[in-house]
Amino acid sequence: MKTILIDDEPDALSTLQSFLNSYCPQIDIIGHAGGVQSALHLIHQQQPELLFLDIQLEDGTGFDLLKLLGPDAPQQVIFMTAFDEFAIKAFQYNAIDYLLKPINPDEVIRVVQKAIKQQQLHQSKQQTDHLLENIQKKKFDKITLTSQEGLIVLKLADIQYLKSEGSYSTIYYGVGEKVTITKLLKEFEDLLPNTQFFRPHQSYMINLDYIHKVLKEEGGMILLSSGAKVPVSRRKKEQLIEWLNRN
Repeated sequence: MKTILIDDEPDALSTLQSFLNSYCPQIDIIGHAGGVQSALHLIHQQQPELLFLDIQLEDGTGFDLLKLLGPDAPQQVIFMTAFDEFAIKAFQYNAIDYLLKPINPDEVIRVVQKAIKQQQLHQSKQQTDHLLENIQKKKFDKITLTSQEGLIVLKLADIQYLKSEGSYSTIYYGVGEKVTITKLLKEFEDLLPNTQFFRPHQSYMINLDYIHKVLKEEGGMILLSSGAKVPVSRRKKEQLIEWLNRN
């Protein structure tokens, strides 16, 4: 894959190039840049298939660069960041790979292998588009998930509840729709906004907007507007009642 590295830190750039040369023979580094304008010129000139793109650049951000490129942006983008909480959450919401600095060679190998696979499946451009949408709106109202069938984009408002299936989670949404994802329920609990989603039981998580009734049966059940029933533990029931009273 023809690849351009974009980072304004010479040491970080040198480390990344060394890892790619040593461990990723599939990568052909055709140039590097340290800023938005220099990268813009280089990308138009070289037409790379893959970008390693740092968030903070000398004259703007990696997101600024992607906006300027528009439809000319490469199909595959791997982001890099020292630590930007909002950006990391945006990557997670859009199922986009990123490298956290200082860069680990094992992580470089992993993201390169995934980028090659996505290139073969013609995936990821849609994810980047949704990412820029999130960045522009400064909020997350959609989530991109990777299932066995491929990528699925869901509005948070359409998700009714999630159920733990061991190391998987099944998401129930729309009218009788569901999808199973290779992600623990705890990961969704950390990711989804706690103002909208609540975990009433170790095996379930619900969208609070879908609560219809809180029932006394079987020790405590939540009846959702879709007709589904979800158990609620005694401890979590008190928290739920407090939330309902406040809202």
